[in-house]
Amino acid sequence: SSTVVSLTESGVSLKFDVRDVYWSSRLSQERRRLIKSEFKKGQWIADAFSGVGALCLQAALYKNCSITANDWNPVAVDALKKNAKRNKLQDSFHDITCGDAYEFLSSLGVSTGLDFEKEKGAQEASTSTRPRRPKQNLPHHVVLNFPLKAASFLGALRWWPVGGGAGRGRNNKVSLDGPTTVVVPRVHVYAFAKASNDKGSSSGSDRTATTTAKTVEEIAVDEVYSHLLPVLPGQGESSSRTTQWEELDQNFGCNVKVHNVRDVAPGKVVLCVSFSATERLLRYMQGDYDIDEV
Repeated sequence: SSTVVSLTESGVSLKFDVRDVYWSSRLSQERRRLIKSEFKKGQWIADAFSGVGALCLQAALYKNCSITANDWNPVAVDALKKNAKRNKLQDSFHDITCGDAYEFLSSLGVSTGLDFEKEKGAQEASTSTRPRRPKQNLPHHVVLNFPLKAASFLGALRWWPVGGGAGRGRNNKVSLDGPTTVVVPRVHVYAFAKASNDKGSSSGSDRTATTTAKTVEEIAVDEVYSHLLPVLPGQGESSSRTTQWEELDQNFGCNVKVHNVRDVAPGKVVLCVSFSATERLLRYMQGDYDIDEV
């Protein structure tokens, strides 16, 4: 087909049909940034919107990362599997799923048991040299690159285990056997943001009017915050004195960082909001509001 594209990005060979999958060469620099500045050798990476696998494959190739990948487009998932084999990197993939990102994220802390070699038959799969899934509670990095709605899936983090224990039992999955290494995942959420010129709006009866326009970075963080933390009675007044960015850092130790990825329209940009999913944050999301005791 004339719409089938074969290309090489940063040493990784990719093939896919542009009619059926999303692709943007403009994100190549952002992928390189994650590989170079965020991921470390041998880490476990989970990609909720993996597409045809450009980021996953580069993480496997250059950092020897273990990959758990998902996309809701079956054509993209099929292309990812073929691209993994094309680059001889299939052994780096422990799970490849095609499904809803919320379900994918909520199940990260438990065993899913998906075998990349399943299609070759049970006997051949049993002799695969694929390394076992890392024995740890959660991935080192979780990537949500779907700027339109990525933040809306963050509620799934409330199902993650805390303190190395089992998760809250969503889908009745089985926890990893034996001792696990406790990891504090670094979550990378992509979002659109447009500069605010609002000089005097209020967002509820408990909130005082704002007097300073927000930056695109602050707007992006606010979007992430709104999907992470429930608004409880009486919180409005304190939130007016402390920005949501500061609250995530000071109260939950999230170490929020924002990277400007690229412009998409006049005044509108794509940003990557990165934060640590700390035990204190996860416990709070699970309804434990006594965060001073965590």
